[in-house]
Amino acid sequence: MLSLPVAARFVTLSWAVFYILAVLFGAPFFSDIIATAVLATALTAVSALPAVFLFDSEERAVEVILQLFSCEGNPTPKESVLLFNSVFAFLGAWAAAAVHPLDWDRWWQRYPLPSLVGCFIGAVIGIFIAITRIFVIKRTAYNKTKKR
Repeated sequence: MLSLPVAARFVTLSWAVFYILAVLFGAPFFSDIIATAVLATALTAVSALPAVFLFDSEERAVEVILQLFSCEGNPTPKESVLLFNSVFAFLGAWAAAAVHPLDWDRWWQRYPLPSLVGCFIGAVIGIFIAITRIFVIKRTAYNKTKKR
């Protein structure tokens, strides 16, 4: 687990990054500041808070995040669950935003509800895919050793 000052800095920086990404992807900047802050908080809770408990050092957390973009390295099963969880949570929030402009008369289509639901559904899908991937990798490795 990260130390408290490092964890606070990591979570705060993650929240700011998610807020900026939400605005860059089309979230209202001035009109719905609280709604965008809630969305950034949900994304932070789904992706950054587990990282606080998973990693022992901030350097390892940054290294794993950079491995995501470089496609190099071999993350541990716990780290791959965190990566899939984070990526699919963000993609789910982004994909669910497609219902925002459809019809503003429905309460469930108002910003940020679809993005919040998409964030949590994407996180669950990411966890499921990561666990399935880990199971397949371990099964393949077991079958390779069994054949030898």
